[in-house]
Amino acid sequence: RDVARMAESRHVGLIVHTGAAIGPGFMANLHVAFASPNARFVEYVLAPDNVRSELLTVPVTLADGFIERPTAPGLGITLPDGFEERYPYKPGIVEYA
Repeated sequence: RDVARMAESRHVGLIVHTGAAIGPGFMANLHVAFASPNARFVEYVLAPDNVRSELLTVPVTLADGFIERPTAPGLGITLPDGFEERYPYKPGIVEYA
């Protein structure tokens, strides 16, 4: 949010990059974008939504190429029962580091 404020004070637009984040990181970045008046774009990975759909309490909706603002309180993430067993941490995997 500090970076967004600095850019805003210089009349610079903000593009929020989410990388490969699919759950809490993605939603946190989305919230920063919606809270920043100078946010112009949000990077959104169009990948299979198997894990994302398990984590998001309400799916992200695209309308005319834009993400619709979430209306529920909080980040909109839940950790479903058995999630950690289905997607265990694997040391040494660096793709999402």
